[in-house]
Amino acid sequence: MRKMLFFVVLLFLCLTILEIGSTFGLFETNNSITVSNDIAKWQVKVNDSNINDSVHFVVDNYVVSSDSNVKEGLIAPGVSAYFDIDIDPNDTSVSIRYDISLDFASLNNDSIQIVSVEELNDNNIVMTDESTYTGLIPITDSSIHHIRVYIEWVNNEANNQIDSTFGLDDNVDVNIPVSINFSQYLGEEIVEYS
Repeated sequence: MRKMLFFVVLLFLCLTILEIGSTFGLFETNNSITVSNDIAKWQVKVNDSNINDSVHFVVDNYVVSSDSNVKEGLIAPGVSAYFDIDIDPNDTSVSIRYDISLDFASLNNDSIQIVSVEELNDNNIVMTDESTYTGLIPITDSSIHHIRVYIEWVNNEANNQIDSTFGLDDNVDVNIPVSINFSQYLGEEIVEYS
């Protein structure tokens, strides 16, 4: 009987040791695994310059509408103009959201205003904040997006003093700082500014 009891205890001891060994084996491994994920391409061009996630530049070249009272190519009260921004998503393999912000505050002249902003490709662009416009470029669209910004120097008689000072200063240029931020579009709703 003692031998039998000794044999049973020895059998349970061996089973316990095997169970403990396999439990530690679950938490320790010497296997190595190589994980391979393809990374989406992200290379956007703005006016033929490569950028990553944002770009800042100053617009100082406009297409000015003709006015018989203003020298050709110059902007003055009552004259409108436009400039273009080209966004090329060709080297990008995700859908893109872009936010264009125009800084008219640096002009120190409230008479120069945005008339409208549109995408010439018949794509939708919406005003999402004061002087900020947002558009989407789906992954299926690799065409260049042409955004046109129309501005006007409003002829307001109440601003004649400011307009004259602004127009007579040889050191003043109509330079508009522009910032464009890009992000991956994940289907979130774009809220229009009101």
